Amino acid sequence: MDTPFEKLLSVKTVQRSSNFSTASFTHAAVEKLRAGNPNEAAEIFAGLTEILPSSGEAWNNLGFCRMAFDLDSALKAFARSAQFSRSFAPIWIANHILALHLGGRTEEALLLSKLPVPPEHVDAVWAWEITSLPHRPTLIQVDDSNEYLEQVIAFVSRSS
Repeated sequence: MDTPFEKLLSVKTVQRSSNFSTASFTHAAVEKLRAGNPNEAAEIFAGLTEILPSSGEAWNNLGFCRMAFDLDSALKAFARSAQFSRSFAPIWIANHILALHLGGRTEEALLLSKLPVPPEHVDAVWAWEITSLPHRPTLIQVDDSNEYLEQVIAFVSRSS
């Protein structure tokens, strides 16, 4: 059985460089998610966490992929992400809040929603359709991660 690192090598040739980043593997993971293979997408980021163990982005993306099939594991990955991230992008906070809520930890989700999050202006990001989890995870592209965070908080607040 291949390790996550070996599976990662099959997706993309890894070269040591200062430009090596989690973002360079996002497209391959999105394709796996679109094809209904969240386990395979998660393996990409599991491999990256072996190569870049202090990358908050790699841990966040691992948690995001695992939200589709293993909330406990997703929450552990989000906790690791928080250990290594210096700033928390709205999409990272939204992912964590949604996973906490879906895992039955709504009080914690609502507490996390109270943290001040600086607005972020980025290109579109990938997210889960809020109401599709956990049974039929649907991947969507979000143009405004700040707005998506607000939608997640409203969803969790209404559900509590």
